[in-house]
Amino acid sequence: MKTILSALIIFCTMGLYAQEGQTLEPTCQMPYRVTYGDINMRNAVIHWGIFSGPPPESYILKYMDAMVSPSKWRTIENITDTTYTLTGLKPNHGYSVKVAAVCSNGVISKYGPNQSGLSINTEAKGNYCWAYGNGLNYIEGMRLNGVNYSTGDNGGYGDYVSTIIPLEAGHIYKMYLKGHIWSNNNPDCQFRAYIDYNQNKTFEEDEYVGNVYTTKSDSVVQFNFKVPVSAQNGETRLRLVFEETFFASDSPCNYNANGETEDYTVNISGGSLQANPINDNASENMQSVKLQISPNPASNGLITLQYNLVQKGSVQISIRDYMGTSTQLINKGFIDKGTYTEKLQVQNLMPGIYQVTLLQNGAIIQQQKLVVVY
Repeated sequence: MKTILSALIIFCTMGLYAQEGQTLEPTCQMPYRVTYGDINMRNAVIHWGIFSGPPPESYILKYMDAMVSPSKWRTIENITDTTYTLTGLKPNHGYSVKVAAVCSNGVISKYGPNQSGLSINTEAKGNYCWAYGNGLNYIEGMRLNGVNYSTGDNGGYGDYVSTIIPLEAGHIYKMYLKGHIWSNNNPDCQFRAYIDYNQNKTFEEDEYVGNVYTTKSDSVVQFNFKVPVSAQNGETRLRLVFEETFFASDSPCNYNANGETEDYTVNISGGSLQANPINDNASENMQSVKLQISPNPASNGLITLQYNLVQKGSVQISIRDYMGTSTQLINKGFIDKGTYTEKLQVQNLMPGIYQVTLLQNGAIIQQQKLVVVY
C-alpha cells in the first residue's frame, strides 16, 4: 500500500510541475498587413490589421534606426488603435517598424510583418523623396558657378540645402565633380544631377540635368547644362547622385547602391515670372481650386476625386508613385468651369504613398497625397 501511495504522490507532483511549467499560448492573432501611410520629414503613420477571433487588449509597436549599427528597438506600449503615428523622426532616414498584439490572457503574439520589421523612409528636407546610399563611393567635391564645395564622406547622404547657389535661366553652366572610389580596381561610377525647375517637389524627366562617368578616384570630371528659360524663379532643390554604374538605379530617389546622394539649393533668376501654382504666389483663380480625395487612405481599390474649376480649360489628372514615376494619366479634355467628381480605380497600385496632381492647360493647379493600404 505504501508503494502505491508513494507512486500516486510522485505522479501528482510531476503533473503539478508540468502545469506550472507550461507556456501559455496567445489567445489572439499577430497583426497582419503592417504597412505605412502618410510619411513626411518627421512623422510616419503606421497601419495594421487583425484577423477574426478574440480581439487583442492592446498593441506594442517597436521601431529602430536602420541606418545606425548597432541600434536598439524603441518600444511603445498600450496602443489601442490599429493606426499609430511615429513622430520626431529624422529627415531622409530609414527605420524598421514591427507590431505585436497583447492578448486577453496577457501573452504577447509574434511581431508582424516579421521579426526584422517593415522598412520605412522619411522624406528629405523640403518634403522631397528620400535618397541615400551606403557611402562606399562618395562625392568628394563639386564646383558650380565659380564656387568650390568640398563635401567628403557623409555616410551615404549629404545635407547641404543651406548652401545656396545662384543660377540664371537661359545660361549654360559647367559642373565639375570629384568622386572618391573605394576600390583600386576602378569600378565604373557615374554622377547624375537633377534640378526641380518647376518647384513641385518632384524630380521629373525634363529635370534630369545630366550625367558623367568616372573610373578614377578623386579625379575631376565635368559636364555642361543649360537652365531652361521656363524655370521658376526662386530657390529650389539640386540633387547629386554618385554610384557604381553596375548597380545604378538611374533614379533621383530610393537607395543608391555603393554610392552617395547630396542635396543643395539653387536660386534661379531671370526665369518664368509665374510662380508654381501650388505656392503662395499662385493666381487667385488657381488658389480657389480644391482637390479632395476620399477615402484617404484608400483600402478598397476605388477613390473619388472632387474638384472645382473656376475657369474652363484642358484638364489632366496624374498619379505618381513615391519615386516620381507616373502610374496613371487621365485626360479629361477641354471642360468648362464648375464642380466635377471622378471615380478612379486604384486596385493595381501597391500599398504606399502617391501624389495626385490636377493640371489645367499644362499647369499644376492642385496636388494631394494619396495613401493606399490593403
